[in-house]
Amino acid sequence: MNGFKLIIVLSIIFLCPFISFSQFGYYDDVTRFGQNFSLGTTRIQSLGGINTSIGGDISSISGNPAGLGFFNSNYFSMTINSSKSESSSNFNNETSTSSVSNFGLDNFGLVYSLGKNSTKNNCSDCVKFNLGVGYYKVNDFKESVYYAGYNNSNSIIDYFLNQSQGIPLSQLGSSSSLSGFEIIQEAYDHYLINPNPTLEDNYYSFVGGFPYQQETITNKGNQYKLSFSIGANYQDYVFFGVGLSFNSIFFQQNRSYIENQFEIFENEKWISENILDYLEVNDRLETIGSGISGSLGMIIKPTPSINFGISYKTKTNYKLKEESGSNLYSNYFDYYFAPEDTLLSYVESATKTISTNYNLIIPGILSLGTTFFIDKYGFISADIDFINYSYSKINSENSFDPYLDNEAIADIYRPASNFRIGAEGRFKKVFYIRMGFQYLGNPYDKDLEYMNQLDKSSSVRSFGIGFMKNKFSIDIAYRNEKKRDRFSPYNFGGVLRPIAKTNYNKNSIIISLGFKLTNN
Repeated sequence: MNGFKLIIVLSIIFLCPFISFSQFGYYDDVTRFGQNFSLGTTRIQSLGGINTSIGGDISSISGNPAGLGFFNSNYFSMTINSSKSESSSNFNNETSTSSVSNFGLDNFGLVYSLGKNSTKNNCSDCVKFNLGVGYYKVNDFKESVYYAGYNNSNSIIDYFLNQSQGIPLSQLGSSSSLSGFEIIQEAYDHYLINPNPTLEDNYYSFVGGFPYQQETITNKGNQYKLSFSIGANYQDYVFFGVGLSFNSIFFQQNRSYIENQFEIFENEKWISENILDYLEVNDRLETIGSGISGSLGMIIKPTPSINFGISYKTKTNYKLKEESGSNLYSNYFDYYFAPEDTLLSYVESATKTISTNYNLIIPGILSLGTTFFIDKYGFISADIDFINYSYSKINSENSFDPYLDNEAIADIYRPASNFRIGAEGRFKKVFYIRMGFQYLGNPYDKDLEYMNQLDKSSSVRSFGIGFMKNKFSIDIAYRNEKKRDRFSPYNFGGVLRPIAKTNYNKNSIIISLGFKLTNN
């Protein structure tokens, strides 16, 4: 990306209002809904999410469907997960923490063996088919972030002023909603910004102090897929399969941003300005929707000690509906505003709920994998995914113009690779020990990453044990996920933009139960 183009892209992104209903910023959905770890049963998660060449696991239903060809009987499995997500944020050299716990069903699935496709009793050349249906959690959005600190450079009021300049007073002060500037209108109604009596369409604020800033961001919801797959086995040499998945998204975000303790620097010390006690912006966002995707894959077993796998997940076209809005609260120290002969105290108001409909296209993923077996004692397996995030796209017929979002997608995203590796050891024929690692590559352009420290790479380390005898199995795993992010309560460009840098650490205990229903 050349320097001039990079400046344009950064300007588009950073000058965009942080308010969720501002008809821009949907490009963030590419990573929110399109970048996720490979999950599955406890066994697969303890192995680092490998599922391209291993086969014989319920996770094959939503992963590489060719893996279903390894089953020799009907099989049922279910997985539950208990997790705690912790975040640590650095904001203006102050560190704050937050945490949230979660418990729920990760997945369940059923494999039904159709046997060999022949009416002959003995048909060594016939293909064996297995059907699979499963319900899988793809993403768990439940997270909490808190950051706080003094800002001696600016306030969200500066953001309101920056956005208001040039807007005709007849529009800003109108009772009719001004699309994309609803929160600015609310700030005007709260006297946080006021018309300049000497300049037309120009605004100022009588609040001049610098505040203590704090924000709490709470996310919840899940991303699931219901998958139907069929896998085939030809002479235990070639395995192939196809699948169809129905994907669903439910995401909620609440942001509570507060400024208080407004102070001015006077006589070489900070003192209270005694005009505005506090202001608070509560921003709410809800996204729901669904999409369809397909998968196909093949596993080749040239010798008993090695598997080669390849799979492709098609692009997913999500149809999404978003609802958003904000509440603004401000409380003054009974401040007398002389130009309007008004005594200001407590004011609250809300923007109308904005509803938008749009399509999000997430590109397909090509996966390659290899597994090496050590007799009956275990194996080591590795996968690599290839995905080009710049192929993502936003479409909307009536709600908004997606041009800026698609320009941002094309310019800030890049191809990325995901890596997974896992190993399993078998002891006394019934006990298993496993460990794994997976890494999600950074989807951002390297120039953007360097200049603005944008990096959404993340990693997972896992460890697990298992027991399987006769028709029953139980697996237990520990999973540790690390990632990072950045948050800004408002953006008006420049180095003075407040930024909170957040590190996440998520620990999970996962348990799966499996039951072999019949034997062939």
